[in-house]
Amino acid sequence: MRKHTVSLPWEPQSFNRWASCFGTVLLAHGLLVAATLGTWITPEPTTGFVTGQALLVDMLPAPPASAPPSHAVEEPHQQEQKLQPVQEADVTLPKPAPKTESRRRKTNPKPTALHTEENPVQRKRSQDTAGRQEASSNTSAITQSDSSAAAKMSLWHGQILSHLERHKHYPRLAKARYQEGTVIIRFRIARTGDVLSVALEESSGFPLLDQEGLDLVRRASPLPPPPPGTESSALELVSPIQFYLR
Repeated sequence: MRKHTVSLPWEPQSFNRWASCFGTVLLAHGLLVAATLGTWITPEPTTGFVTGQALLVDMLPAPPASAPPSHAVEEPHQQEQKLQPVQEADVTLPKPAPKTESRRRKTNPKPTALHTEENPVQRKRSQDTAGRQEASSNTSAITQSDSSAAAKMSLWHGQILSHLERHKHYPRLAKARYQEGTVIIRFRIARTGDVLSVALEESSGFPLLDQEGLDLVRRASPLPPPPPGTESSALELVSPIQFYLR
């Protein structure tokens, strides 16, 4: 294969013209870049201490002259907010509910009674002891009941004697003869106190005094009734009646 070499015609005038144009363009761009860098890098002359915040502001594009910087207006406001004291609000927190502790009550187990068999002797002794205690309690109850009934009857007898004494008259003839003595009269009364019968139990030795004793019981009827709880429908009493001159 054959190689064909094509040679372009070289014109020195044309090369110089292109080189000069290229250099002009580079120079223009270099001046433009230098001007731009000089505007950004060269700071304006300032006096005093420049803070980092002021340096940052100088590096930013300058805002319009009519509108002040927004950060310059907001900074005093932020300082006022920082300087204002914080007022503590009185907040009443709800008291926590008391915790209820669930406590399990330990119940003491009830003692279980062991069943023990008693021998016949012990059983007999326990039965005899129980019988004696029951008999003693019954006897005590009867004794108390009897003593109470006896006290009531004694009080009632005293009431009858007082009642007869209020209705007694001393016979005038026996009094004139200075006759004295004690007459014992037996009589029966109903539960209402009415006298059912009268009899001479023992004479005084003077007929006038004996007759006055019989008449006294009939005249004093009705007598004080017997105390409550009396079972008999009629009661028989023996009462002494005394006749003595003072």
